Amino acid sequence: MTSPLPPSPLQPPLRFREATLLSYRLFDVADEIDLDRAQQLLAGAATRLKLTRERSEYLEIPRAPLTVHLGEREVRGESGRPYRVDAHARLFGFGTLSVRYELPLADGIDSEQAAALVKDFEGAKDVEISARAEITRLCDRLQPALDTPHLWEGFETYAVLLARGLVDGTAASALGEDPRVARILLAEIGPEALSLEQVRDATQHHFSYAEGDLCVIDWNAAVVIDPSLYRDVPDILEFATAQLLEFRFYDDIVDREMERLYDHLKKREPFLWKIGGRYGRLGRQLNRRLVETVEFVERVDNAVKVIADSFIARVYSAALESFRVPSWLAAVNRKQDLTRQVAEVLSGESQAHTSHLLEIIVILLILYEIVAPMLLRVAGH
Repeated sequence: MTSPLPPSPLQPPLRFREATLLSYRLFDVADEIDLDRAQQLLAGAATRLKLTRERSEYLEIPRAPLTVHLGEREVRGESGRPYRVDAHARLFGFGTLSVRYELPLADGIDSEQAAALVKDFEGAKDVEISARAEITRLCDRLQPALDTPHLWEGFETYAVLLARGLVDGTAASALGEDPRVARILLAEIGPEALSLEQVRDATQHHFSYAEGDLCVIDWNAAVVIDPSLYRDVPDILEFATAQLLEFRFYDDIVDREMERLYDHLKKREPFLWKIGGRYGRLGRQLNRRLVETVEFVERVDNAVKVIADSFIARVYSAALESFRVPSWLAAVNRKQDLTRQVAEVLSGESQAHTSHLLEIIVILLILYEIVAPMLLRVAGH
């Protein structure tokens, strides 16, 4: 059994220099976004994402997303407290639109206050409502650039605490498994100390390039300390969150389609259903969905290409693992295989029914050939 860490009062809270809380809400708005067309529609108000950190060229983004500055907004946290934030939107070519609210924090803010802020934004219904309103307005403007526009009810949230350093000058790289960092990641504000096991689980994905920087990634939040305040790590974390959202979206779509199919198959079909080739049409629909799923997986999975091992590439890979993106991808692939098998079964059923129909027609023709002359002879007498 693991023993708990010393109570937090024995450890003074961490104090951050020049910190900002980045709170994300990501939505699926279309099958695909034509980024070039969107850039034209935004009339120069959008810029392409460009990584600037050293060796960031080892992480290739073939279709760099667009960023739009939306201006200042006021949102309310879960507690009802109002916050004045700077809003940005980011458009990803595979159909995701992200809203990022940036909240500058008081210099010297401590880790307990930071954890409370992460919690206040994480469960804030007003933040979701405000972000959806931003998305709706932007999608209305970008309608010609959206392929099959929609707004899925599901969404993803994420938070990043970005800071230049620590007030006391402590080397950030030494805090990779610090329980105070874990409390920020878990938005833990209670008085009870975290267990050693919980701290290790929350901080297992931690990276440092130099002594002065640190990146710790967890499922719902990350702590990033960078003396240069580069945005590459938060940008990559947003990218990984967008990929997670897309796999969740398509997994849900396939689930609902398969449920409707099972409902059809459980019913007793009328004879005309079989003769009319309804099974065949269902099979063709499934095959079309299968092709769409393969294209979708390739589009999302290839949105970022790791060319060589580097700090930013390791951060990206760890983010995918932390967000369980490979598990969602595996689930989608399994459902691809299931769709293929069901389509083959339906195709076989359709061919069998067609063969039976042809056999019946042949038998009827033979009977006609036998009976018709007899009827003519009887009629002649």
